Amino acid sequence: MKKYGWQTHEEDVQRLLGLDSTICSGNKFYDPGDGVDRSHPDQNPFALIIDAKCTVAKSYSVKAEFLKEWEEKAATLGKRFAMPIRFDAPGGKKDYILLTLNDFAELLEMARDRR
Repeated sequence: MKKYGWQTHEEDVQRLLGLDSTICSGNKFYDPGDGVDRSHPDQNPFALIIDAKCTVAKSYSVKAEFLKEWEEKAATLGKRFAMPIRFDAPGGKKDYILLTLNDFAELLEMARDRR
């Protein structure tokens, strides 16, 4: 069965970030997201829920309201929201991740503390 680019991207992100897949790629209200860390918030200070995006276009537009909704949804689940974005254009794939500046600062602090 042929996979679409977004399916491969979701699987790549789940594998790389150690996340579980969700039912119907997050299409059910009771299992949102394209990948989720199902650990209890006490077990992981940076548990993620992600909504992965994949495009063959040269740009990808995001809306503040969309990000705010996801950030709030993640917080109610005791998780952080991140949006992996893949540009899957001829000539190669490029992957990026969008997260809040505060979450990035916290990750950076954790990484520096490990040194």
